[in-house]
Amino acid sequence: MGLVDRGFTLPELMMVIAIIGLLIALAAPQWSATRSELSAWMWQRELSGGLERARAHSISYAAPVSLCGGTPTHGCSAEQWSSGWIAFEDPQAERSCSGVDSSGNCEGHGGKVLEIGRGVTDNLEVSGNHNVRHGVHYSPDNWGVAPGTFKVCRGEQHLGSIIISRSGRVRRAAGNDEGC
Repeated sequence: MGLVDRGFTLPELMMVIAIIGLLIALAAPQWSATRSELSAWMWQRELSGGLERARAHSISYAAPVSLCGGTPTHGCSAEQWSSGWIAFEDPQAERSCSGVDSSGNCEGHGGKVLEIGRGVTDNLEVSGNHNVRHGVHYSPDNWGVAPGTFKVCRGEQHLGSIIISRSGRVRRAAGNDEGC
């Protein structure tokens, strides 16, 4: 009986590793772009869902609700949608939350925090036009919402938008070539 080889030689193994390395090097840039686009898509869905839930809460509970860009620690920060967002009951229609206290309310006016959204990643930026730059406010009668658009960008590349109509309805749109 003869011996049967059941393995690879060292040169064969090194050749396979070199080919795998080459394929990874070729795929890495495309994977990075795909990851950014996926991250933008996920963030769009998260914010649009938060806007829809805020609108529904305002109508269902007859309470004014606002969303603003910011973090629980620092509160609403003008034009800081990229760092995250806060949805909260806004009884005095102040449209601002200076921070979130330990009981889950906004410091200052005491409005209940409904939801906190995460910020964007992968070198993405979020900007709102003049109507939504500082926040979005829903009144219980569903009127008075300023129509506006949020853009999700990577550098000058427009990856997607969130569009809010006058009635407060939200829709997502794919990116286009108009830039950011």
